[in-house]
Amino acid sequence: MTRRWIRQMTWVGLVIAMTLGCVGHRGTRPDLAQPLQRVDDEAVASFYLRADAFYSRLIERRFNDNVTYQDEALRGYFLTSPEFSDYYASLAYRLESAHFERSRPLTAEVKEFVFDGPGKAHAVYRVTGRNGLPLRWWKVKIEQTDQWERVGDEWWLVPSKF
Repeated sequence: MTRRWIRQMTWVGLVIAMTLGCVGHRGTRPDLAQPLQRVDDEAVASFYLRADAFYSRLIERRFNDNVTYQDEALRGYFLTSPEFSDYYASLAYRLESAHFERSRPLTAEVKEFVFDGPGKAHAVYRVTGRNGLPLRWWKVKIEQTDQWERVGDEWWLVPSKF
């Protein structure tokens, strides 16, 4: 009788644990207390085009090279020169730390664009490249989130504050 009772209580406990475990996993839900924000089509289109053009310019560029640092087209995505320098130094460091061969990404893939509010958005992207370490044939990659702000009619990259 005791073994049977222990076995039954074990099953009851297992069923309760599974039920409680299923109830707790719901995923993320939007905060309905926040008002919805409408983003006009022009802002979405201009953001997408500008961000896509920027991330496309990162491909096949050496980030440990002065020519890339002096590129006026890359600098044109930042409001000020110090902001560009901060962003460039951060990205060059991350590429070097991840052992990108010659600090050169081969692909840049945007994972998502998210509008955070009026005139604010962020983009999550991944760059991949060859591994610069000896006898490492696999690719290396980094994923980064960039903040964008709209000033006037133009979207600008805003470097993260560390």
